[in-house]
Amino acid sequence: MLCRTIGILIVCVVYLCEAADPVLTPQTLNDSVQNTADSNSNIVWSDIPKGQTYNTDATYDDGGMGPLFDFARNFINTVFSGGFPYDFIVDVKDGNFEITRDYMQVLSLFGGYAAAIVIGFLFIIIFTIVGCCFCCCRCCGNCGGKMLQKSSPSAGCRRKVYSVILLVLVVFTGVGCICIYVSNDRMTTAIDKFDVTVGNNLDDVDLFLNNTVTQVKHLLENDLNFTFDVLFRDLDNVDVLVGIPVRDQFDQSAGINSIFTQVGNLQTDVNTVISNFDTVDNDLTNLKSNFTSFKTELDNWILDYESTRSGCTTSQTAGVCATFVDGNNLSPPFDPNNIDISSAKTEIDNVRSQDMSSLVQTAKDEFNGIPERVKNDSATAIQDMKTTVNNYKGEITPIINTIENFQTDASGSLNIEDIKKTVTEYSDLAKPYDKYRWYGGVGLTSIVLLVVLLEFLGLAFGVCGSSSDTLPTERSCLSNAGGNMLMAAVGFIFIFSWLLMFLTTLTFIIGAPVEKFLCEPLSEPELETIQKLIDNFGLLGNGNESFLGKTLLNDPNVDLKIGTVLKDCGEGKTAYTAFKLKYMSGFNLSIIQNYKSQLDIDNKLNGFSVDFSTIEVAPASLKDNMQNFKDSITNMNFSSYTEELNKNVTGDDLTAFITALTAAINAASTSDFKTNMTTHRDDLITIRDGSFANTVASKNTLSSSMSSLETSVGGIPAKIDTLLASLNTTQEFLNTNGSTVLTNVLRDFVLRVFTITDALVNRAISGLENDVAKCTPVYNLYQSVVVIGFCKYVIDAFNGFWFCIGWCIFFFVPSTIFSVKLAKHFRRMKQLDMYDATLPTKNGDQWASGSPPPAYTYGDG
Repeated sequence: MLCRTIGILIVCVVYLCEAADPVLTPQTLNDSVQNTADSNSNIVWSDIPKGQTYNTDATYDDGGMGPLFDFARNFINTVFSGGFPYDFIVDVKDGNFEITRDYMQVLSLFGGYAAAIVIGFLFIIIFTIVGCCFCCCRCCGNCGGKMLQKSSPSAGCRRKVYSVILLVLVVFTGVGCICIYVSNDRMTTAIDKFDVTVGNNLDDVDLFLNNTVTQVKHLLENDLNFTFDVLFRDLDNVDVLVGIPVRDQFDQSAGINSIFTQVGNLQTDVNTVISNFDTVDNDLTNLKSNFTSFKTELDNWILDYESTRSGCTTSQTAGVCATFVDGNNLSPPFDPNNIDISSAKTEIDNVRSQDMSSLVQTAKDEFNGIPERVKNDSATAIQDMKTTVNNYKGEITPIINTIENFQTDASGSLNIEDIKKTVTEYSDLAKPYDKYRWYGGVGLTSIVLLVVLLEFLGLAFGVCGSSSDTLPTERSCLSNAGGNMLMAAVGFIFIFSWLLMFLTTLTFIIGAPVEKFLCEPLSEPELETIQKLIDNFGLLGNGNESFLGKTLLNDPNVDLKIGTVLKDCGEGKTAYTAFKLKYMSGFNLSIIQNYKSQLDIDNKLNGFSVDFSTIEVAPASLKDNMQNFKDSITNMNFSSYTEELNKNVTGDDLTAFITALTAAINAASTSDFKTNMTTHRDDLITIRDGSFANTVASKNTLSSSMSSLETSVGGIPAKIDTLLASLNTTQEFLNTNGSTVLTNVLRDFVLRVFTITDALVNRAISGLENDVAKCTPVYNLYQSVVVIGFCKYVIDAFNGFWFCIGWCIFFFVPSTIFSVKLAKHFRRMKQLDMYDATLPTKNGDQWASGSPPPAYTYGDG
């Protein structure tokens, strides 16, 4: 029981030793920013920090005035139908323009603009003259100035039509009046918001620089360090990632573990053979012992028997002496000493003493120790690679320093707080003056509003206070007041229209070209027109080189255009992409992209050298033990053993001999001879039942155990030959192909390392090109200050302002006509138009000759 327990413990210890392969440590990696890597070194990157939220909202709210501003813009595009005069500017610059020759070009470009200005000034002159003439004409009692109205059957219909037309004109003029006020107010809003807008944009620029540094550090510092942590983890676990695969490759190619298993199984056969041999040895020893006792007794019995038999006389045996069989016939032909297993016993004892299981385990331990051998032999190369990687990290640091220096330089050259303070001071300085401009705009709006109110109230009073049954001389005060208001409106129109048109023309002269030749090019998505002017006229440096490329990247050959930068920033692209920072000194990602040549990983890993020839999977002691065992069993001559064991223990059959002896004794007469023979017979029976029986039993036992031994050794020599050949082949494979297997496994390990570093490269490039430092604040700064702040709020409102005044003036002209017409129908006349017939009055009296009947309506007169 104790031996069985010890055996189980030994097996458990061996199993645990075999199972103690190194494992990847740690299995997973993570860092403070939540980057993670699994056991296959697949990296899951954390999100790049978004940074602080920007303050600027670069969206534009037209406040519902978009259609008006579009009207004004379309009007400007109509008068400047030739578009931007780029070719004209080029001709003037190059001295190729002559007014006498190219006047048609000038007319096509500026003819509409000039015509609009001329029309404005002509209106001022003509409308002023017309107003003066009309007033004089009215004062002289003409032009509808006489308070007399001619009769007309269609007077009522006319009054209604005139009222409807005037109402429409008043509504349109009123809409224009409202738009004048809103446009005037939006210009003030633009000035009020300017310092806040600029301040927010400048703060966003500062946030942009801070966010950029944070994101670049995350990408090229945190992610880089994590990548190298993963790389170092794999290098430190080279026994797991290279050693075990090398060992497994050996096993797959040469079937080493299978051979070990077969050798281990051979130990079972050895144990069986040894056990059977020990049984044979014991049985043989027992047989020899029993046979010796038997032979001694038999030899003594034959000697006594033959001595008695030789004294037989015929007279004593009644003539039957010849019937007593010769005792020498019982001499044994069998001799167990002929079964010689001593040499085999010596070999088996040697096998037993060496313990094949421990020899196999030693070989297995040697083979299973390949991972540790790989780690130990590659320690120097691994350390060299770590040193190279740490040096490579030092080459990445300048990129981070470049960004930090750029932030420091930018912060030093752009004191944002001072700029904000300066903008606020100028804004505060402009606001009081803008108030006076706002007052002037409100004054102009009030003039238009006064006219609109007079016309609307006059129309309302006139319509509500007049009736077709009322005599012109008896019209109500309400109707008369309406007519007077209409005439007052006409008067104000004549008084102020020239002023309104003058202001309209002046503001049009300024606003139209600013919109067409400044805001329209500035609002182009890629600033194509502005860029052409900059490039071809050398407005910013030499026209043959890139100003931005030279200024930002110190390389005038880099085609970096303002419009392209703004477009890319507006689309949310990164500064690296928009500003083409790949051309910037100190920000060249080729250091990252060309990491393979920098780190020289391939050559360093392929420089691993492990000597597998010293690994003995077939040690001489194991092979000698197996050979000794083979020799021990092949030296056993089982055929001779069997032949010997097949021999009888006695020459003649002992039982038959006793039967014959008994018969002879019975036939003999009574005598001493008979008595002696009877004694000999009884002694022989005792030998038969004693030592002979024991010898036969021992012989049968030995024969059986010998048969078992012969069976157990069958096929073992061939098996040992096969295993020895396999062990020799395996050892030869390790000696000759070890470097090839190592190279193949290292190739996979190199790919694994490249996968790790490629993950960083792809992350860095993708991040810099798509995620890090999105230059939206740059676009917002331009868009909110230039396009929205100046062009949308100021210029659109400015152009809307003069366009609305012109709109109102346009409707003033027909409203003047219809106001005068309606005033005749609303005002109380001083006398009636006379008729020849005498008509009865409404009281039954006669009307004066020439007076129309009451049922008639009255015309304009």
